[in-house]
Amino acid sequence: MVLRHRFYSLIGIPPTCAFVSKWFLATGALQEPIGIFSYLGPIVLLVSALLTAGYLMPVVAEGFFPGADFDYSSLKKYEPNRYMTGPLIILAACSILIGMFPTELINFFTDLAKTIF
Repeated sequence: MVLRHRFYSLIGIPPTCAFVSKWFLATGALQEPIGIFSYLGPIVLLVSALLTAGYLMPVVAEGFFPGADFDYSSLKKYEPNRYMTGPLIILAACSILIGMFPTELINFFTDLAKTIF
């Protein structure tokens, strides 16, 4: 389940953090009066999201659905311990939280940059 959240975040599906960055890039490109390039930028972002989904989909599909000829009898069930699941759950939650509340993080880093520079 956590792998799927990372997959969605890489593609840029709302409310993940990759969607926020693509959204800001697309709205910034549409606001600038640079002719055809203001529309070309969001199109390129959409195509890149589709290509990312295209090359990651076989990995996710093979991981969750190995096929009919796979030998399930040789598998042993092991549950991962908290040291393995904890970081994955934390990263998935951070990805969704940053996607849902990006302005707080942006304001923090803006203030940090103003302080440093």
